[in-house]
Amino acid sequence: MKKKIILVFSVLVLVFGIFVFKKFSTNNKMDKNENLSSNTITEKKSSNGNKEDTKKESNSKEELTLENLKSQKKPIILDFSQNGWHACAVQHPVLEKLREEYKDKVIIKTVDIRKEQKFASEFPIRVTPTLFYYNADGTPFKASEDLAKKINYVAYQDKKTDELKFGGSESVVEYEGLKEIIEEMLKNVK
Repeated sequence: MKKKIILVFSVLVLVFGIFVFKKFSTNNKMDKNENLSSNTITEKKSSNGNKEDTKKESNSKEELTLENLKSQKKPIILDFSQNGWHACAVQHPVLEKLREEYKDKVIIKTVDIRKEQKFASEFPIRVTPTLFYYNADGTPFKASEDLAKKINYVAYQDKKTDELKFGGSESVVEYEGLKEIIEEMLKNVK
């Protein structure tokens, strides 16, 4: 009897593993196709430069870089997340509400780590969602001690210089905590 139960359980684990592998493989292929199509538009423009291609490129996304975001001289919240993760789905409505509230004052950018792998690889992301905060001058935001406890603040410092490289939160941050971060960052805007 035990051998039958173990055999049935093993088959179920195997079937589940195949299902997960196929699902991941399909998502990965879709991501590659999306990247390929956006590169094609850019290549067409650079090869012949006519007006039709220029119009197509203006509708495509500008390359996502931290420097492009910092150049706007506004506080920044970067939300690194994944489609299909419950915690990320919980975080998104909070960010949407704040994005609408502070639309001209703060940049709140959600980054899908699967679609923006190159950009995401520049950050120390261990879990999703992970939020990183930057002041309007481009420096990483350093939370006060009380706020740090409230938002599960994590600081990444250079070991040699002790300089703050990244400041952020791992896991879901509630509306009140994010609002407090934004208000603190806006106080420092010149």
